[in-house]
Amino acid sequence: MVMKSLDSRIRNRFENACQTTRTAVLPALDRQEYKDNDAKRKRLSRVSIRIYCVTS
Repeated sequence: MVMKSLDSRIRNRFENACQTTRTAVLPALDRQEYKDNDAKRKRLSRVSIRIYCVTS
């Protein structure tokens, strides 16, 4: 349940970031969520945003 809403929010930020810059999504993430899963999210964000920008 939490992951689904999190995924949609992150996906929205990917859309915004793809229109501006690839790195814009990282500071744009909610800071509290970001702190909770810092290393994992950094890894996922960098990989996923590259995939998202290429595939969409």
